[in-house]
Amino acid sequence: MMKNLKLLLLAGIVGLFVACGDNGLVELKNNGYNSELYDYGVKQVQEKYPDYKLYSYESLKSVPFLKLGEKAFVSSRDFVAKRTEDKTKQYVDMIFAYKNDSDYKLIYVECLNAGNDNFCPHIVDRTKGLH
Repeated sequence: MMKNLKLLLLAGIVGLFVACGDNGLVELKNNGYNSELYDYGVKQVQEKYPDYKLYSYESLKSVPFLKLGEKAFVSSRDFVAKRTEDKTKQYVDMIFAYKNDSDYKLIYVECLNAGNDNFCPHIVDRTKGLH
């Protein structure tokens, strides 16, 4: 019984490290979007903000340096849900771009698949008011 408890505890710790990045930030992941479109969108954001590491907007609720993090998380979650119509033809996300505790951005990204061509009409810094 004690051996099983130790294994369960170890699995939980490993899961925590896999799910979280620096400072408890949540790793960016594809939440059911067209993989090619998701990868394209993330690449476009990385090219526009090369000095930042990209994380899920879920990070907003756990970073200690944001007073309004929980509120920003709820707003981001609701915004993405409202804007998402078809995950096979569209990638919509709010990405938390992090350089350090005083240099971060909340990026709105929307990419579309039109036939054989992917494009991102919206990669917008929505950081204003986030503190």
